[in-house]
Amino acid sequence: MSEVLDALAPWKRKRFREYELSWVKAADSLTTDNPLVDVKPSKSGARWTVVHKATDKMAVFFHAAVWAWGSPPGSGNLVPAGELTPAGVFESRVTPYLGRKAETNYTINTQDDPSFIFAARAMEDYVVSQDDFNKSDPPRTRRAWQDGNSEISRRRFIFASRLVLRRTPYNSKDGGTKAPSYAVHPWVQKALKTQPNWIPNPDMPVLHDYVDGKLLLIEPKDNQYFSAGDIVWFSFSLSFEITSDNWAPEYKPLDFVRVGHLEGVSDTRAEYIIETELGSSYRSLVPGHITLLDVKQLSSACLRWIVVIAGQKRGRDSDGDDAMSDGGLTDISSSSADHPAKRQKADERIPLQAKVVSKGDETFKRKSAVKGKGRA
Repeated sequence: MSEVLDALAPWKRKRFREYELSWVKAADSLTTDNPLVDVKPSKSGARWTVVHKATDKMAVFFHAAVWAWGSPPGSGNLVPAGELTPAGVFESRVTPYLGRKAETNYTINTQDDPSFIFAARAMEDYVVSQDDFNKSDPPRTRRAWQDGNSEISRRRFIFASRLVLRRTPYNSKDGGTKAPSYAVHPWVQKALKTQPNWIPNPDMPVLHDYVDGKLLLIEPKDNQYFSAGDIVWFSFSLSFEITSDNWAPEYKPLDFVRVGHLEGVSDTRAEYIIETELGSSYRSLVPGHITLLDVKQLSSACLRWIVVIAGQKRGRDSDGDDAMSDGGLTDISSSSADHPAKRQKADERIPLQAKVVSKGDETFKRKSAVKGKGRA
């Protein structure tokens, strides 16, 4: 665990743009007299957006984690009839059509470094404490998905981004489609011809490699991707949505940048399938006589786990404010973190400038890893 924390620590202090906020520091600030963020409701009260207090605009956070797995960035879980399911897509999640279920997943490992989960809980506690939040009668319950209450949801965190959005007068112009800034995957292009009520999501996360002080763009259409054990810096925004059934956080991933690699980290996708999909040994309850099984004593392993969970504390991890001097990055200090770029418009995303890398570009090929530092 210490190796992972040491490798991630410097990247949790780095940002590529002045207005980005450290996820951990923003969460820690919620218990102080000068929180860095606040939450603002929509007119209907159904959506609460986390805003940067210095600008009163949508907050953009950054963090770093070890990569676990992901679905193909260009096609996600969309698999048209007759096509083979790509690696990284669970068969149970495959959809042959565009719609709300068509999405790409990006999964980080939070088992050895739970700082992302602790900060997420702090943000949820803060929005729940607001007087006007979730005031329906009866109040909505928190959606169980990734609520941090199970061992599984504490081991990893899955970001999701929809491949398409429903066409509206606000996201289309003169009957046309708002052009995305990336190359749309051929499967999505083909599906759009028969499903014109959808448009490509113009705000899909942008993927980069950070090599020798340069950002190298990874095109989603090529389905080139990260590997288990990669150290990934990422940015995102956060809002909370209240529906007729429940309420839940909605994380919107913006950028993923591969900055290093840790050797010896395996792909835990198969473990996730075992933990989340019912096997053949599962038996549904059926009407009729049944004998109740008495659990007389908790195993020692269970008792140890309960003690560990009960003893967990939220708060800042071991990050200090000393910095590495990597080109193109800004270090986070106590002074710069509190008041970044007040003049920045929150509805503007300053794109990361990068060189597009083709499959044959030698600079894209993986080089020997340097633990905890930029890629060689």
